[in-house]
Amino acid sequence: IEDFKNAFLNLAIPFVTLSEPGKAPENTYGNPDAPTKWTLWDRFDVDEGKDITLAQFIDLFEERHELEISMISAGVCTIYAFFQKQAEKKKRLGTKLSELVAQISKQALAPHQKYINMEVC
Repeated sequence: IEDFKNAFLNLAIPFVTLSEPGKAPENTYGNPDAPTKWTLWDRFDVDEGKDITLAQFIDLFEERHELEISMISAGVCTIYAFFQKQAEKKKRLGTKLSELVAQISKQALAPHQKYINMEVC
């Protein structure tokens, strides 16, 4: 982190400032005897080698990371939320993630696209 610098320049007024990023605060979750550490800069990469359903994705997080998902979004689209109507939630759980993102965002995924960036809460 010592190798990174930040600069801000405002051309409207004669203002230039330089700064160095601080270390992200570290948090823990899971087993108190062997907690998992994370920061806001961390991410989970999920590569199952195939397109998985929303239910499989949620189960994967619960099994591998001991995390309960309450909401998933991709860009400005909400893919899953605990407060969704049950009928809508049930329908979405059985749908493959690529189909779900394309359906909700109303944009087809590019043929060369290999991943979907999702925010998980």
